[in-house]
Amino acid sequence: MFREAFHPSARISFTGPDGRLQEGLIVDGIEGWANWDTKVSDRMLAVIQAGDVATVLLGFDVTDDPARCWVDVHSLLRIDGIWKIMNKTATHASRADWAAAGTAHRPV
Repeated sequence: MFREAFHPSARISFTGPDGRLQEGLIVDGIEGWANWDTKVSDRMLAVIQAGDVATVLLGFDVTDDPARCWVDVHSLLRIDGIWKIMNKTATHASRADWAAAGTAHRPV
């Protein structure tokens, strides 16, 4: 499913709990994500669409381990009628202010 969701040239940029930036191609880490043995709950925080382009802000919550929670922004394009994630930008939930799990949603 990950391979279907992401465009082959999709990139990722993220900051971990320490704020250090990491980046690369999604395809380079996709096998690890696909085989990650954990229970995840997603929260859709915002969706903006304008024709063939969209962004999604989501919470990626691991219910039994807050140290493994993230907040992502996915940029998507509709290509030949199929939505593909082109870019994933994320930060560790500890750096996500109001968007972290367990916090009240506050409009930006």
